[in-house]
Amino acid sequence: MVQASLALHEYVLPVYRDDYQRLAKLHDDGAPQGAIAQLSASIATKHGAQFSALSDRLTAAGKAYASRHDIKVMWDIRTSPSQ
Repeated sequence: MVQASLALHEYVLPVYRDDYQRLAKLHDDGAPQGAIAQLSASIATKHGAQFSALSDRLTAAGKAYASRHDIKVMWDIRTSPSQ
């Protein structure tokens, strides 16, 4: 579980530092919505699959850990708006 967490962290940190900082700057600078949407879609296309794979791996490890230790977790709770 720790390795899955570290792998996800190591993957998303450079994405945050580069791509999401550029996206935030577009928002802050009042860029046209088309430019914002284009970069946002590019980020999702470029990183979405790997992020999902790493996130799923971490969730699977967490579920196994919770099951082994009889920890009750509500896995289907969504904490962010759906897109």
